[in-house]
Amino acid sequence: MSNPNLPSLFLIGAPKCGTTSLAAWLSDHPGLFMCTPKEPDFYAPDVASSIEADNIEAYRALFSAARGDQICGEASTTYLRSQKAVGAILKDVPDARLVVCLRHPVDLAVSVHGQLVRTGRETEADFAKAWALQETRRANLGQRRADHNPADQLYGDMAMLGAQVQRLLQVAPREQVLFIFLEDMKRDPRSVYRAILTHAGVGDDGR
Repeated sequence: MSNPNLPSLFLIGAPKCGTTSLAAWLSDHPGLFMCTPKEPDFYAPDVASSIEADNIEAYRALFSAARGDQICGEASTTYLRSQKAVGAILKDVPDARLVVCLRHPVDLAVSVHGQLVRTGRETEADFAKAWALQETRRANLGQRRADHNPADQLYGDMAMLGAQVQRLLQVAPREQVLFIFLEDMKRDPRSVYRAILTHAGVGDDGR
C-alpha cells in the first residue's frame, strides 16, 4: 500500500520527451495533485544538478496541500537516468506507478543540446561539434553547480534509453510501468492521457 504522505505516481523521464506537457495535463485533473516544482529530483542525487527537497520531511511537504481524495504525483526526468532513483522510490512506495516517456534517442540528444545552448549551459552551438567533444569532456568532468550537471553534456549517455529501460525493468515490476512515446502524444494526445489516468488509478475527466 502507498505511503499516504508520499506520491504514488511518478513521471520518471526521459528528458525532452513530453513530461512537462504530461505533468501540466495531469495537474488539471481534479483527482490528481502534481507538486510544485515539477521536478523535485529528490530520489536522484547522483544525477540532478540541484535537489528541491534535501530530506524526506521537506519532500513530503511538497504534497501537503493535496486533498485526502487526491492521488499525488511528480515528474522528475532525472529518475530514469539515475542509478539509484527507481530502487529508492520502490523502497518508499512499493506500489508506485511509473510513467516512462520516450522518443527517438537521436532526436532526444539534439533536443537536450538545444536546451543547454538556450540556457547558457552549453558553449558549443553546433550539435555535431558538441557530440565530438564528449570523450574529452568525460575525461575532464567539472564540478556540478546549482543549475548544471556537466554530465548532461554527454549526449550519448543521455540518449541511451535502451540501457536505462533495461535497468528500470530489472528493479520495477512490469505491471507498474507505463511506456509513453512522444510521437504518440503528438498523434493522439487523448489516448495517451487516458492511458496515464488508468495507470494512475483515477477516472477520466473527459478532457
